[in-house]
Amino acid sequence: MILLAETLLWSAALLAHALRQVKFRRLLHFTGAPPPRLAVILPILTALALAVGAEGWRGLVGWFGTASLAGLLVTAGLTRTMQRHHLR
Repeated sequence: MILLAETLLWSAALLAHALRQVKFRRLLHFTGAPPPRLAVILPILTALALAVGAEGWRGLVGWFGTASLAGLLVTAGLTRTMQRHHLR
């Protein structure tokens, strides 16, 4: 359950980071303000606190692993969204 929560928190942070990038905002036609920097940092720190608090140093290893998994999930989601957006 902790690994799932960490993966979701990492996914939220990585998605917010991607949506702060001008390239993605232009490709997806987002015109509003980008997500605040806190939307990137806070989920990462929350996942770290959750991991270390629950399992100590093993949680830290899991924290890095969930970052990789979340990166793959967010990349796949953004790629799919951009493909669907450009097919319209």
